Amino acid sequence: MKQFLQILIFLCLSITTHAQSNLEAKALYQVAEEKFDAKQYTEALNYLNKSEEAFGKSNPDIAYLRVMVVQQALKDSDDKLKAFSMLNELEKAIDKFENTKQKEALGEDKQMAVMRIKIELPELKKKYETPEMQYKMAKSYKEGKNGFEKDEKLYDEWIIKASENGYSDAQYDLAIDYAFKKDYEKTKYWLSQAVEDNNVTAINAMGYFYKNGLCGFSKDYIKADEWYKKTLAVAIKQEDEFYQIEALASLGELYYLPDNKQATLTIDYYEKAIAVRKDNYKTRITLATIYYADAEVKDYAKATQYLEEAFTQLSAEAAKDRDAGEDLVKFVPENAYKLIDMYTTGGNKLKKNTKRAAFWQNIKDSTDK
Repeated sequence: MKQFLQILIFLCLSITTHAQSNLEAKALYQVAEEKFDAKQYTEALNYLNKSEEAFGKSNPDIAYLRVMVVQQALKDSDDKLKAFSMLNELEKAIDKFENTKQKEALGEDKQMAVMRIKIELPELKKKYETPEMQYKMAKSYKEGKNGFEKDEKLYDEWIIKASENGYSDAQYDLAIDYAFKKDYEKTKYWLSQAVEDNNVTAINAMGYFYKNGLCGFSKDYIKADEWYKKTLAVAIKQEDEFYQIEALASLGELYYLPDNKQATLTIDYYEKAIAVRKDNYKTRITLATIYYADAEVKDYAKATQYLEEAFTQLSAEAAKDRDAGEDLVKFVPENAYKLIDMYTTGGNKLKKNTKRAAFWQNIKDSTDK
């Protein structure tokens, strides 16, 4: 008798708990409906998830409303990336609805509504699921941006999709991913795919790999020269100032390597890089260092000119650009002594200038303190 009473009490408690859970689930579902009507789709989905958790299983009403919420969120979104993300959620929601038991109890109209949305999916995919969107989705998962949490597995999934669909930026990124994994055959394959599409970043990378003999590429300065020149040609055609400068600077570096040195050629490329953009202070500093230190092409007049110009540019940029500010901090300890030396000693096409020497000495002293 005692055992029977214990079982009876347990059953009563279970029934009460279950009833409370059902009430909570229904209340959460009602809130989800209200949020949906108010076009607060994210909140609606959150409450649907909580309602489903309270029920402890999938429910046809919840499954149906989830499809409606996601579909409407997709339609109302002005953000293509978010719309694309919702498209994937919509597919999952439809699949979940179709696998929900007792959905027939909802009636024919609601089932037909879901079926119509499913029929429209291919058109929605054409609109939103472009290789560019696949790439943006991959980057969002990689960087944990645009409302997405970092997820390497999903990044891999989307970067491969975008690459296979011919998006050259994705192909380049995938090539670099494989380079880090030391799978150089795949590195070469995806890099070649990006190059075929005239992806300037990939073309420039070819030059870099040949120059340094990296990622399965044999060191070959002739091929490096060819690829950097191709980078320059494509960058000019695409009006890409960054890669015009990058290609010219890379060619300058290539011909200043100890086993490939042609200083006059290096100077020519750096001069051309400066001509592309007048405020290119980094190239000015590099070129000034060559004019200061290299006996073959020593020219104090040009060295001081480029360092003075670089300092002026850095001073102007530092207030609005963090990188320039950091470069300005480095500039004085790395270059002031050169200016002091050149202005003090003169020669090499430069007249002595004690005033400028004193100016730079004061700056150096103030930063040394």
